[in-house]
This record gives sequence, structure tokens and C-alpha cells, in this order.
Amino acid sequence: MINGVDSSVGIVKDPINLRDSNKEDDILREAVKRATAGYDYWKYIFNKAEENVKFIYGDQYDQDDLNQKLEDNRIAMTFNKLPQFINKVVGAQRSSVQTIKVSPTGLSIGHEEPKFETGSGKKGIPLSSVLTDLIRDIEYQSNAVAWYKMAFKQALEGGFGFLRVLTQYQDDGFDLDIRIKGIRDRWSVIVDPNAVESDLSDMNWCFINEKMSLDEFRKRYPGKSYDAIPGADTISALWSEDDSVTVSEYFRREAVTKEIVLMSDNKSYYSDELDKLMGEMAANGIVEVKRRKITTYKVIWCKISQSNILEPDIEFPTSTIPVIPVFGRENDLRGKRVYKGLIDDAIDAQIALNKMRSSAIERIDSSPLSPFIATDKSIEGRETMWRDANITRYSTLVYKKGEERPKRDYGATIPTAELQITGVLDGDMKESIGIFNASLGATSNEISGRAIEARQSEADVGTYEFLDNYKNAIRRVGILITEMIPIVYDTNRIVRIRGIDGNSDTIEINKVLEDIETGKNTVVNCLDHGKHTVVISTGASYETNKQKNADQILELMRINPQVAQVGSDLLVDNLDFSDSNVLAERLQKMIPPEYLSKEKREQLAEDRPEPQPTMEQIKFQSDLQMKQMDLEAKKFDLEAKIELEKIKYDIAQLNLEKSKIELLAKQNNENDHEPQNNSQRVESNEEIARAVADSIGEAYGV
Repeated sequence: MINGVDSSVGIVKDPINLRDSNKEDDILREAVKRATAGYDYWKYIFNKAEENVKFIYGDQYDQDDLNQKLEDNRIAMTFNKLPQFINKVVGAQRSSVQTIKVSPTGLSIGHEEPKFETGSGKKGIPLSSVLTDLIRDIEYQSNAVAWYKMAFKQALEGGFGFLRVLTQYQDDGFDLDIRIKGIRDRWSVIVDPNAVESDLSDMNWCFINEKMSLDEFRKRYPGKSYDAIPGADTISALWSEDDSVTVSEYFRREAVTKEIVLMSDNKSYYSDELDKLMGEMAANGIVEVKRRKITTYKVIWCKISQSNILEPDIEFPTSTIPVIPVFGRENDLRGKRVYKGLIDDAIDAQIALNKMRSSAIERIDSSPLSPFIATDKSIEGRETMWRDANITRYSTLVYKKGEERPKRDYGATIPTAELQITGVLDGDMKESIGIFNASLGATSNEISGRAIEARQSEADVGTYEFLDNYKNAIRRVGILITEMIPIVYDTNRIVRIRGIDGNSDTIEINKVLEDIETGKNTVVNCLDHGKHTVVISTGASYETNKQKNADQILELMRINPQVAQVGSDLLVDNLDFSDSNVLAERLQKMIPPEYLSKEKREQLAEDRPEPQPTMEQIKFQSDLQMKQMDLEAKKFDLEAKIELEKIKYDIAQLNLEKSKIELLAKQNNENDHEPQNNSQRVESNEEIARAVADSIGEAYGV
């Protein structure tokens, strides 16, 4: 960085606005110029692709040649072998599944990556896994497999096809969803020819054109014009015809200069977003380290005719234009791209094959039927019968006795040269395409399954460029969706995710938690933490892998029967029948715990119901309860006796006090009448003692 300005060097061109202002007329003039230049660039590729598609599906004769053959009453037959090659490669694409996987990078690596809990109770799912499963559900909801197949087939046919990523509202609310679509009319897309990336991800503009009738245009956009703007270059074939008009989705990417700031917590922020966080960061001791200016991009979408903006600008939630090309074979010729499909180099061989086979059939068809050779005397009187012998099925042909028997002449000559060259041409077609008999399913000399697979894989090598470009396109779809998810899914909502096995679950995102003590709200389960990279893994489908796993486990069980004792649950889980997972779960509970993983043992321990007691345990428990009840009864009796003794003692104390009081009262009464001598006092004390003893004895029943 020099003087605070990014000094990095690169070859990618930043978009430049050539228009004078953002007024509607200036935007439209720029759009028309771009569309015209793009149409001129892609016109040759478009026309070549259109010719190839027509040829693949049967239009294989030059119209002038065909008319001449028909006029001369000659045979012009088509022996179309090209679709089988297309179908073979499409089948290879369908049999291998390209899975979009999101991996953490930067701040998202390791323990810093947020963890989520699903609606079904699964915990600790990292953000990258949530994004992967969310993308898989977006593909499912978009029926993306069908769009992928269509775009790939278009690339095989004409050298290019297109996919797109867009947003749409849910039918019953205001939440936006991300969707993947294909573009059925591949010739309707005009892409910036100055893009240099292999996937054209750096394109600065793009058009998706739609032809509509003038009546429909007037109904959809009342008061809008479709005439050209004065001073704008235009091509009538592109923008308007006598009974139709072109309406275009117009994407443009514009450069935006922003400033990023690196803080002491090793996190980067945009300066315009940092102001509201500075107070909290300062309180936590986080300070600015450095800052620099960067160039980022925004994508603007609108819908236009050549003279009006029909639908206003909307900023799309990506930094690149969400139109994804799926290319075939690519070559550069003096700075200009040339795209070819699968069958381009086989077209001449197919034309020659049609010609040779038609010629062979024509020669055989025009040859006379094998005539009979006979003397005039041998068929005398039966001339009509022998004349009609090649067209009438006679049960008996009669000739004059004693004369030479009539014989057939040699039949029509087989056109050996034409038929031999058709075999050569058939081989030329396969060699030019790179697909041979075994890979097309024909019987070959290979015997073992491994040898057959190796032979068939030769076709994959010959057509790998198509599959590789297709994989790059799917990765581009994943990159766009990963960038869009934090922006589109930015409200508190429940979203659906889908695992590799096709089972769905839910997570709640952007959940607001209120701190009762401080009164502040905290948003959790956000999808905008850190950065992520996108990779594509290619392999068999989930169902195919399950079948292979089942076959291999079954083979192991045949070799070693002990495997069945510890792996029966795995076998059943990989079989494709109703409730196989239920049976697998039951079998797993029968396997000794030492053969299971620690996680599985803990899971089974949580799910396992309380064990049912045996008869011995029930009897022991019953005896134990009886003994406990007996002890409780004895304890109760003892406590009752003790309590009774306490009561008796208390009564004795009361009686004693009563006796004392009565004796004292008696003594006081006697003292008032006459004095007592010592002997009388002794007697009186003895009497008191006896009274006390009697009271105690009475209290305790003595």
C-alpha cells in the first residue's frame, strides 16, 4: 500500500462507466451500444451453434442439395448417429453428482466458526455445514438438477449454455429466497466480450433478451416506447421487428471504492460500518491497526427496451453478475473465443455417411429384379406366366417337357464400396468425438468388469473438458449463493436445510435474545460470520453409493461370517427398502457396546429405555420392601412407646408438683393453729416423701 492506496498489480479490468451521467437516456444509450457490440461479437458463435443443433436433430442436408435430389427423384436418407453420443455424455453427467461444499477460511476456521442447533435437536453444527446444507435445499427447491442437465446438454450441442441465480419472494410472505434457474433460449444471452476469466465472472454487463409481441408489450408496459433513442446505434434484428419488440434484463457492474480498517482483534471492517461499533470496541480495548482503500463492485439490474427503462434499478446482492455460462470446448483465435460442441468435428463424417448409405440403397433399389433365362420353345404357350413370375407368387412354374429348364440370371450387384466406406466413416465419427463402441454400451473383447470399466472410462477422458467446464459452472453457482445468503437471509426466520441423504431439517437464524439485566438485544445464529470458500466434489449419487456399500458388506459377510455379527446394522442401513433405517437402529442395539464408537454408545445410552427387571430381581425387591416395611413398623412401635413414656413422665411430674402444693398448703394450715415440734416436722417430711413415691408409682403403674 502506497500513501493509503492499494498498490496491488493485476490484469483484471475494473468496470468504467462510459456514459456521461445516470440519466435514463444516457443509461439507455450505453446499454444499446453494449448490446450491439456484444451481438456482433457473439453472432458467429450463435449462428454456428444454431446450425449444429439443427444438424444433431435431423436437418443434415443442405437445402439446395436436398431440393435437387427430390427433383431428380433420388434417395436422400438420414442415418443420424449423433444424438447417441450426446446422450452418452449427458448420462455420464447424470450418473456422477457434483456436490457444492462450503469450507471455512480466515476467521471462520476452527473454534471461531459459530455452531448451530437444528429443529430436530442436533447440536454443534458448524456454519460451513449449515451453508452447505442450505445450498443443497436451495438446489432441491429450485429443481436445479433439471436446469443443470439442460445447460450441460446445450454446451454439448452448441458449445454453450447458461444458468442464473436470482431471488424471489415466498408465496405467502415477504421473506426472500434464493433460486437457481436455467435459460432455455441460450441465444437470448449477450455477455460482455471483454471478460477475461474462464467462467466470465468478471463480466461488466450482460443482457437476457426476450422477444414479445407489440400487443403484449403495450399491455405490460402501458405508456412505454420501443422506438430507438435518437443518436443510439441499433440493430433492427436485435431490438425490434415488424411484429415484435425486444425487452432486456440489463445487468451492469459498477466499481465502488471503499475503505477497510484492520482492528487489533485481527478482524477487518468497512469504515462506514465501523462507526457504530467503535464505542463497544474501545470499551473492550480494541483499537485500529491500519486502513486501506479497496475497489469492490455492486451489480445493478433493470429491465429496458431500446428507448425506456421499463423497471427501475435494483441493486443485486452480489459483487458479480449472477449469469453463469456452461461452456463446451473453448479455443482462442486472435483474441476471440470460439466455442465448440461435442459433435462439431463429426459433422462431415455424418454427411458423408448419409450420402454413401443413400447411394448404396439407391443403387440396390434401381437395379432390375433377377430375370429368367429361357428358350422361346421352353415357355411356349406360357409366356404370360413367366413374364409375371417376379411379381406374382405362383405355386408352380411350368415349362415344355423336353426343353431346357429356365434359369434365373445373377441378382443385383451389392454396392460393396459404399458399404465399406460407411464403416470407415462410422469409425471416423467415433474418433473425432472421442467415444468408442464399449463406452457406447456395445459388446467388446473385454471380459472382466474392471477391464470393461477401464474401456468405458476412455470416453470420459475424451469428453472430460465438457465435464470439467460443467463442474466449474456449478462451483460458480455455489460462490454466488454463498455470497448472497447472509444478505438475503438477514431476518429472524426458520430456514430448511437438507443433508447429503436427502433428509431435511430446520434451523432458526438471526434469533434475537434479550438481556434482562442490561435490556440490550443480541442477535445469534447469524450467517454472515467470516469468509468461506466453495469447492465441488464429484462422485456417485447417494443412492448409488449405498448400493455399492451394501454389495461390499454382503461380500465381506460371505467371506467372514463374523462380520454379520457386528455389521448387520450397516448392511440393512444401506439397503433400499421401506423402514430400513428403523430395522438398522434395532439391530444396532443388539450389537455388543464394545464394537460401537464412543459417540454411538452415548447416543444409545440416552435413547435406551429402562431395563425390565427379572423374576429374581422382582422377588428380591419384594422381600426387601417387606423387610423395610417390618422395620418401619417396629420403629413406629418403639417411637410410640418412647412417646408414651414421655407422656407418663410428664404426668408424674405434674402429680408430684400437685402433691407438693397440697402438702405445703396443709402444713401452712397446721402451722397457723399450733406450733410443730421436731418430731412432727420429721413425720411431715416422711409423709411428703411417701406421697411423692406414690405419685411416681401411680404414673408408671408400679
